[in-house]
Amino acid sequence: MRDNNCEFCIEFETPKKSAFYRLFSKYNLSSRIIYETTSYVALAGLGALSDGYILLLPKKHYLSLASLPKDEIIEFELFKEEVTERIRSEYNNLICFEHGAVSSKIRAGCCIDHAHLHVCPCPIDLSPLIDILFKKQHLTRLWELNSFAKKKIPYLFYENQEGHMFTYLIEGELEPQFLRRLWAEALGLQDQWDWAVFIGEQNIIRTLKKLGEKINMRSKDDKVLTTVRSYDLAADKYNENTNRVSFFPGLKEELDLFISFLSGKKILDVGFGSGRDCVYFYENSLDPEGIELARNMIESLSKKLNIPLTLMDMRYLTYKDSSFDGIWCCASFLHLPREEALSTLKGFERVLKPNGILHLSVKEGEGEEWITKGNINNVPRFFTYYTVKEIQYLLRDAGFTVVSNKVKPNKDCRKPAWIVFLARKNGN
Repeated sequence: MRDNNCEFCIEFETPKKSAFYRLFSKYNLSSRIIYETTSYVALAGLGALSDGYILLLPKKHYLSLASLPKDEIIEFELFKEEVTERIRSEYNNLICFEHGAVSSKIRAGCCIDHAHLHVCPCPIDLSPLIDILFKKQHLTRLWELNSFAKKKIPYLFYENQEGHMFTYLIEGELEPQFLRRLWAEALGLQDQWDWAVFIGEQNIIRTLKKLGEKINMRSKDDKVLTTVRSYDLAADKYNENTNRVSFFPGLKEELDLFISFLSGKKILDVGFGSGRDCVYFYENSLDPEGIELARNMIESLSKKLNIPLTLMDMRYLTYKDSSFDGIWCCASFLHLPREEALSTLKGFERVLKPNGILHLSVKEGEGEEWITKGNINNVPRFFTYYTVKEIQYLLRDAGFTVVSNKVKPNKDCRKPAWIVFLARKNGN
């Protein structure tokens, strides 16, 4: 789905016909793409008032983010989290905003009729300035924007530096690039708000250099993002099928064995899913916290258990070194591409305390595959299979010593068996 008159669609289809190519070919730059998946793309933004200014877009032509179908905007939100998480070490104080048009005539300050989210470093929170002029609503998920498209209501979307999201209802006309004007004022560049006049060429070049090196991982994350999207869409069904320890033969014994090797109480549950195991740890007087990429899983567990729950990718842990006594990674590691297994385990090793304990369970086999049929609404999930020796070598190379391992049959005998490892971080 594309629009032959849309500048972004032209750029995606024939880059050498784009405005960017006309402006930047003299610098030997043919593309401003920083990061992309099959469906979404991050671009260095024209009109860069500072370096670090990027745009996040769907490749399909939609008028606004509110126009994306719910499953696609859920996936877009994961894409946004993935990109912003990676660039925060380079650029702090990021804000995000969108001018939410509902038609080519009712534009809410938007200039190009293709959904795009602005992501930019900003020293101050702009929401107090916007609050003065427009009625505000709090937002918890991006897909809640869908109601504006259904009702054909123009809007502004704004996310501050703390990750709090707001929408503002627009009545009547709004001057073009309204939020860019506020951003320009915050930077003391109020005369340079118009992206078509002040391109910011040197800032764009710096952005491409810094972020191209930082997050140049095009396409390989599709497997993870698509799998997370599937869990998000099927969260209720998945929780119903997996929320009791008793549903899984041998699981209680594995939990108890893990607990018996701990030297402290602080546990990280990686990819906690329904939160079943977090609950078990909490009920056994431990101090668990969890990370997950499926937001619906986080929202569901937060209603049942008052512990720290964070939207975080296990491949890019942001915790300080030696933060946890144990890491519990049950049936989540297997969704990573094989080439990312070792680096992820090294991340686990880094955040574990010396002699910390890791529980790791994966499915036995060889190769990788997509599975669509299953017990969670027939949505696609990516799986990587391992042999016992593969996991032994990976753990060794990541800095662990194996404490125990076993192969146990799947409760569904038609499916691959489980490999369960307990390993200790080598002492320092």
